Amino acid sequence: LQYLQYGLLNNLPSTFFDDITSTDLLELEIEKVPEPNLSAFLFVMDICVEVTNNSTMNQMTVKRMGNIIGPYLYKDKDKERNQQLKPILARFCAIAIEWRKTDY
Repeated sequence: LQYLQYGLLNNLPSTFFDDITSTDLLELEIEKVPEPNLSAFLFVMDICVEVTNNSTMNQMTVKRMGNIIGPYLYKDKDKERNQQLKPILARFCAIAIEWRKTDY
């Protein structure tokens, strides 16, 4: 994800992530992500679920995974805006991981 020119969710407005505060809201809004980005995003979230399901062994909690993966999901051209988005994207990613866990 780090080496992608654009984040998987770059076709969404940066304000999209502010509005997602629960798994229920994500369920309603996820359809706004177009293919093939949606499939790639879901694949990444499924890997995150696998990793966090083993958190007792690897210490990788949902929150920690969100902090690591979240900032790579959306890359703004403005570096200052990227810094502002980091905690929002981390929270969004953690919510997305929890949402995908319901499918397991």
